[in-house]
Amino acid sequence: MPTDVENGLATRSRVRGGHSASSTPGRPRSKRNPFPDEPFFMVPIALYDSGLVHQMRPSQVIRYLTLLRLANYLSTPEISINLRSLEQMDGVSTRAARDAHIKLQEYGLIRVAKANPFTYALISPAYWEEDVSRIRPRFRRDRSLKVELDWVQE
Repeated sequence: MPTDVENGLATRSRVRGGHSASSTPGRPRSKRNPFPDEPFFMVPIALYDSGLVHQMRPSQVIRYLTLLRLANYLSTPEISINLRSLEQMDGVSTRAARDAHIKLQEYGLIRVAKANPFTYALISPAYWEEDVSRIRPRFRRDRSLKVELDWVQE
């Protein structure tokens, strides 16, 4: 991994939503960040709305979030990085990472070019619809959940 990426990810610069914390003085602070004084990056809402996050294993979610973090830091949807550096960042073992890459490609979230090092291309959620539609849950508005006791006879 390039040292500037390692150093940049390790430092805790005061950046909010991709903009410096000392931006325009008259600009109101963002209320969408639950931690306004901490740096953060975005995760596509479609990951949850599609029901895909429910289908994914923890190693797949962790690897996808790591790739999102790198893409956010480098400001590009394509990342070239070796497996060892990724493993150091997120702790996903080599075998679990291989399986995660296969599933993330099947879900249509990433494409992996077999270069040295691997090049990962993040796919926009706008293009997930065709691939993920078969597992999409149906959401509907309804009253809140009612919990009722169910007596078991023995």
